[in-house]
Amino acid sequence: MWFSWLYYLVVLIFGPALSNDSLEVAILPAWREAIIVRSGQVLARMVLFCMGFHRVKRIIVPGYDEEKARHSTIMSNHVSLVDILLMMSVYMPTFVAKEAVRSIPLVGRILTGIQGIFVDRLKTERGNATALVKARQESLAKGERVLPLHLFPEGTTSNGEFMLPFKTGGFVSGNPVQPVIISTMAPHRGSLRTLQCIRSIQSC
Repeated sequence: MWFSWLYYLVVLIFGPALSNDSLEVAILPAWREAIIVRSGQVLARMVLFCMGFHRVKRIIVPGYDEEKARHSTIMSNHVSLVDILLMMSVYMPTFVAKEAVRSIPLVGRILTGIQGIFVDRLKTERGNATALVKARQESLAKGERVLPLHLFPEGTTSNGEFMLPFKTGGFVSGNPVQPVIISTMAPHRGSLRTLQCIRSIQSC
C-alpha cells in the first residue's frame, strides 16, 4: 500500500493540476513527465515483485518499430488485474476509467497525473468513451507529447487461453495500434510466477 502513497506524492508534487475537462490533456515539462513516468515504472515493478512476479520477460517480434509504436494505441489481452501493473512497468501508458474514479482518493489523483481518460456514460458527446479515445488516438498519431494509450479491446478478463470478441471503440479512429500479448509462464527456478510480455509487429 505504501507504494501507492509514494507514487501519489510524486504525482501530487510533479503532476498536473486537477481538471474536470475530460478532453483536456495537461502537457508537463519534459523533466516532470520523466519523473512521473520513470517512478511509476519502478514502483509498479516493485509491486509486481512483492506479489511474486519475480521476472518479467519481454519478447520483441522481428519487424517491431519502436518509433512507429510510440504513436500507436497499445492493445492487449486481459488475463488478470495484474495486467495494469505489468503494462505500467513496461510502457507506463494511460488508461480509460469511469468518471467516478476521478473522485476516489489516491487512485483518482494518480490516474489524473498519468493523463487518464475519464468516461461519463451519462453524457452523449464530450463524455462518450469512443469520442474521448478517438481524440487521444489522434493526439498520438500527430506526435503530440502525451503518454501512450492502452486499451483492453476485449473489455473484460479472459482465462488466457482464448480471445473474446473485441469492442470496436478503439478501432473507430482508424489510427494504428500496437498489439501486445500477455501470458503467464509456469514457475521456474524458485520464481513463484513469471509474466511474459510479447510485443508484436505494428498493424493498422
